Amino acid sequence: MDSDLLVVETETLRDDWSATWKHAADDKFVQVNRFGTVPTAMMLSPGMWREAQAVNPYLAVADSSVRERASTDARVNVAEIIDDLEAGIHTVVMFRGAQRAVFAPYEWVRIAFPELGLTPLEDLVAELAAAAHNVGPHVMVVYRKTRTQRGLLEEFAGSADPLWEADRRLSSLRGPVPSWRRAGLRAVVYVVDGQVARVRALAPAAAWEDLPGVFSLAPVSDPLSRSEIDARFPSLKLYPGDERLAVVGSSREYVDL
Repeated sequence: MDSDLLVVETETLRDDWSATWKHAADDKFVQVNRFGTVPTAMMLSPGMWREAQAVNPYLAVADSSVRERASTDARVNVAEIIDDLEAGIHTVVMFRGAQRAVFAPYEWVRIAFPELGLTPLEDLVAELAAAAHNVGPHVMVVYRKTRTQRGLLEEFAGSADPLWEADRRLSSLRGPVPSWRRAGLRAVVYVVDGQVARVRALAPAAAWEDLPGVFSLAPVSDPLSRSEIDARFPSLKLYPGDERLAVVGSSREYVDL
């Protein structure tokens, strides 16, 4: 990472406020992390901020998405600035009537300045969450009854592959599959009425999609053969036709690889 990039925490930003915005004003970068690890904002100079917009019209910030704050006001209201950033609002820090630094969303700066080599926020949060949950490679086992499977196939009857459409629609116990869980998922095992029906792999780099409500669309593969299961997941030892009783009170479980 660039040696000119300074990393600070939102919780301590007030303490070193003057030195921090002056670092950004000197055409350098300040990464502002929440809870010490999760990047939530970047500070940079107004000149670099305007130049990035001129070079890439895709990054243009509408006037309605820009808010100016005097330096003292910005220092006192860091929490409000962070809330604004999450709503897509950039904050310009003013000192003695001049623009001196800009708070911009982390993802905006990541795209505007690829030379920084910043990790996409979604990937970074997933890595941090997986580490916090101590989650390694694992598979999701989904339990269905025949009538549930039949209903799903009827729902997707008009698609090219109704079974694939049904199988890629997944959820966690409380809603869409969380990003930290996705980071470690390698496959899904589908059990229908106590018997393994099929196993599908998950493409680690492929995109998931969250639907309104509780479901995620997962990038599942075609069903794997027994030899493909052994080659890709030798420790799994679950094959189509095997008996697998559901966990009491749950329609899914996770098995470590």
